[in-house]
Amino acid sequence: MNYTEVEVAAVGDLADGEMKQFAAGETNILLACVEGNHHAVGATCPHYGAPLVDGILNGTRLVCPWHQACFDVSTGGLVEPPALDGLPCYDVVIEDGRVRVRIPTVAPVPKSPLTVEPHADDGRTFVIVGGGAAGYTAAQTLREEGFRGRVVMITREDRLPYD
Repeated sequence: MNYTEVEVAAVGDLADGEMKQFAAGETNILLACVEGNHHAVGATCPHYGAPLVDGILNGTRLVCPWHQACFDVSTGGLVEPPALDGLPCYDVVIEDGRVRVRIPTVAPVPKSPLTVEPHADDGRTFVIVGGGAAGYTAAQTLREEGFRGRVVMITREDRLPYD
């Protein structure tokens, strides 16, 4: 993979449990130090673009300051909604006391939750009342947990759920 390596900090610039935002060209990166390890992920929440540097870091768990979506800074993975996708995750290189981040020339794809596809042989039906964020999360969780039956969402809205 082609990438640009950008120096963003010295190893001692971040205390354990601290995070800082850095610009690497057009890419904004959130660098976090957890138990002596440095992790680099996208700096904005994919839900509505909140600056994650204003959020809360608890271990590897990063909480968005606006809507409390949770991400894992070690993988970029989504831990809790209302965000629908994870964060782009970047390789970190520590050398000679300097922290460098590898920015791919092609933007990384955010981590999406792993789900199963519906299957016609599964005759079960699960009905979800409400097409908002909670309904979406219920449907997403069913697929993440392996439910392959039919999912029906009932809502009084006259449009499809936007999530």
